[in-house]
Amino acid sequence: MNIKEYISSGVLELYAAGALSEKEAREVEAMSSEHPEVKAEIEAIQNALVSYSASFKKNPRPELRQSVLDKIDEIEGTVSSNVLSLSENMPGVQTVHQQNNVPNYYERPHKYRYLMAAVWVFLALNIIGNIVFYTKLKGTQDQMAAVVNENNKMKLEYEKIKLDMEKKSIDLKMVMNRSNKVVDLNGMEIAPQSFATVYWNPNSKQVMLNVNNLPMPPSDKQYQLWALKDGKPIDAGVFDMKPGTEGDMHMMPVTISEADAFAVTLEKKGGSPVPTLTQLYVMGKI
Repeated sequence: MNIKEYISSGVLELYAAGALSEKEAREVEAMSSEHPEVKAEIEAIQNALVSYSASFKKNPRPELRQSVLDKIDEIEGTVSSNVLSLSENMPGVQTVHQQNNVPNYYERPHKYRYLMAAVWVFLALNIIGNIVFYTKLKGTQDQMAAVVNENNKMKLEYEKIKLDMEKKSIDLKMVMNRSNKVVDLNGMEIAPQSFATVYWNPNSKQVMLNVNNLPMPPSDKQYQLWALKDGKPIDAGVFDMKPGTEGDMHMMPVTISEADAFAVTLEKKGGSPVPTLTQLYVMGKI
C-alpha cells in the first residue's frame, strides 16, 4: 500500500474524530504501529484539532446559561408535578414531601445530565466541522504544493532552454563569421567513418569544433583537439561527449594564433601534453 495515498485518504482524520467503526479503527491502529509516518500524522491531526478547537473556546453569556437552567427547571417541574399527581391519585401509594429547607439532591444531577448532553452534541458537531475544514485545508495545501512544484519544473526547463538558445546563438555567430577558416577533419585509419569540422578565426584566434561523427570514448578517456604549425602540435583543449550529442558545437578554451592543420586524438582523462599518434581519429589541413 502507498503510505502517502493512505495518509491523504482522509481516514486518519475520521479516526482522530472517533468516526470510524471498531474494525476500521483497529486497521488504522495496525497501520500506525507498522508505519511511524502514519502514527506521526495521527498525532499531528489530533494536535491540530485540539489547537483549532481551543482557538474557538468561548464561555456562554451568563444570561444564556441561566436561561438554559431555567428551561430545564421548568421541564423537570412539569415532569415532577405530573408524577406527583399520578402518585396521589393511585391508592396505596404514599407521597413523600420534602421540606423547603431540605435540599433536593436529585434535581441537580438531572440538570447536569441535560447540560452535559448539550455540551457533547456541540463538541461532536464542532469536531466534525473541524475535521471537514482540516481535510479541505490539507487538500488545498497539497494542491498548492503540486502547483509550486510544477512551476519550479517549468522554471528549470525554461532556464535550460534559455541557456541552450544563448549557446546556439553564440555558435551561429561564430559559424557565420566571414573571417573564419573552415577546416574539415576526415577520419583516419583507426576510425575511417569519423568526421569533424573546425571553425577557426585568425583575427579573434577563437576555435570552435563541430563533432559530426566520433565514437563515444571510454569513461576514463577524452578527445583532445590539436593545432599543427610547421609540424608541431599545439594543445587546443579537451572536450566531452555524451550519448546522442553528435553534431554538438564545442567552443574550445584555448585560442590559436597560427595553424596549418587541426587534428583530434583520444587521450587520458584531462588531456595529454603531446598527442598519441596511435589514437589519431580525424585530421585536416587548412
